[in-house]
Amino acid sequence: MYQLNTAIMVILHVYVTIFSVLLGLKKTSFTGGAFFFIMNIIIFLVGRRLYTTFIAPGLNLAMTNARIIDEQTKIVEERSRLFQAYRAKKKDKKKMDTDMAQNDSCTPPNMKQTRFKLDAAIENRQRSEVLNEAADETPESSDFYLYRQPFLNTSELETGPRPYHS
Repeated sequence: MYQLNTAIMVILHVYVTIFSVLLGLKKTSFTGGAFFFIMNIIIFLVGRRLYTTFIAPGLNLAMTNARIIDEQTKIVEERSRLFQAYRAKKKDKKKMDTDMAQNDSCTPPNMKQTRFKLDAAIENRQRSEVLNEAADETPESSDFYLYRQPFLNTSELETGPRPYHS
């Protein structure tokens, strides 16, 4: 893009110079000189505006895209780490529940029934707390997976036939 812009600006300067020389040869030297200076200033200003608007940002575009992708990757890695921590916590809780169930088998029969009701109430309360925590950090939410290309988002794919239009 930079080379194309430079080539076009050089060609425009050459055309203005040739046209100014032709005007000067036709015995209108003042008009040729005025045209030369005015048009070269206009071409210079337009070239500078094009450079600052398109060329300079285009030179850094690859770095900008790389930085955006790096930020997205950091977000995905952080969410993955949080999900792994959630899974480990869930696994530890399951292990602790099985250990408690084994310890409960040693209790006398009349105590076991009361304890079971108490354990069930505690377990239900803990499950609701875990579910509330998990709702904030579960990866099943719609924004866990970052799709860089829209065609990879399978939830937006059309899976049925389209209706015929009359």
